[in-house]
Amino acid sequence: MFALVSGLVLMFVRPKSALDRLRYYDQLRETPDAAAVGGEYSSRVTSSMMGAVGYVAGKRGMGAFVYEQLERAGWPLRPTEYIAAHLLLVVAIGAVVTWVSWSLLIGVLAIVLAVFVPLMIVDGRIRARERAFEEQLPDVLNLIAGALRAGWGLQQSLDLVVEQMAPPVSTEFARAQTEVRLGRPVEEALETVAHRMRSEDFSWAGTAIGIQRDVGGNLAEVLDLVAATIRDRGALKRQISGLTAEGRLSAWILLILPFALVALFMVINPGYLAALFTSTLGLSMLLGGCVLLLVGALWLRSVVTIEV
Repeated sequence: MFALVSGLVLMFVRPKSALDRLRYYDQLRETPDAAAVGGEYSSRVTSSMMGAVGYVAGKRGMGAFVYEQLERAGWPLRPTEYIAAHLLLVVAIGAVVTWVSWSLLIGVLAIVLAVFVPLMIVDGRIRARERAFEEQLPDVLNLIAGALRAGWGLQQSLDLVVEQMAPPVSTEFARAQTEVRLGRPVEEALETVAHRMRSEDFSWAGTAIGIQRDVGGNLAEVLDLVAATIRDRGALKRQISGLTAEGRLSAWILLILPFALVALFMVINPGYLAALFTSTLGLSMLLGGCVLLLVGALWLRSVVTIEV
């Protein structure tokens, strides 16, 4: 029985030749994969969206500002990527909060927070990198001065900073060294670092290096003097910060207190403040209060901020 079935199969099913088998695999190669097609389509959509965002940002003059802020924050993002992600975050948070709360006012507040919180995060990142750079700067200048006294050249000394120091100093000096190797003068590359990190102290060091390259002099001694001056200024800044800590804490309490009271009343008795949000007079009072609060915040900041 088995032999009969096998014979019938061999009679009606002709074995494929080598050419047929190769043609089958060639068809598989030419048939587009669904995942590949979907990936290509999504890539085109993403590219179109990024192009539109970049066009609008360029027209509004936002691209250069966002690029500079991302550079200072040390984030390897393009301006179009950041702006697109920020817009998507704002739309998503506004839609979700409005749908969950069924309140247009709460949705608008969520959108405002979604707009400003990422900007505050970027600003906080920038300030943290600037503080870290300023704290490392005296050691950097002493390291360069020591290398110069040991007979190293300026380029070798800057390479030593890249190898020995931690970020953000190492990353900034590595970028400056790359610019120098591409033909940019050393003093200009270092001045760019000072501008990017908003460091007046390092700008002095860059000026000293430029003067030494033009007229000569003992650069190691000058850098040691600048490092000692920076340390003295840092000690004075910390002393002033300790003396003004109470005033800064009072300022934060006064700024947060109105919002905390509104949140408390909304939880305890939601109808207590309803007139402020439903009447023209109430909305006018809220707007006036916000303006006065902003003026008070700026005034308190000027009082507790002391330049050294």
